[in-house]
Amino acid sequence: MSDQSIPLALPSELQSAWRDWQKAFLPVENLRVGRVNAPTYEVEFDLDHQAGYLGALFEAFAAHNPHWDFALRAGGELRDLQTIRAALESSGAGATEVQALRTYMDLTERLIRAILTADAQRQPARR
Repeated sequence: MSDQSIPLALPSELQSAWRDWQKAFLPVENLRVGRVNAPTYEVEFDLDHQAGYLGALFEAFAAHNPHWDFALRAGGELRDLQTIRAALESSGAGATEVQALRTYMDLTERLIRAILTADAQRQPARR
């Protein structure tokens, strides 16, 4: 979903989080070149996989897809991100590499939390 096609009916924080996340650099160089023994390889693999899913989650939310349980799915992604963060912290990777991944994960967490908040506002009777 391009920046121009973000529905204006979405909360401004969700729109902003989406734009910032889309512009973010996903630091997955070790994954891209197949450096499987790199300390951050598994973290990069998991973040790359999550990035694909979060795009689909946002698009489904923006389209008001009734077949998605957004609280369940976004909550699962938030838990996965916490697991990925823990793996990064114990990876033994260098400070520069770790900081780049932390920055990306911070933006990812902001997006997930914005989806959760927007879903709660959209569905107050369900809670």
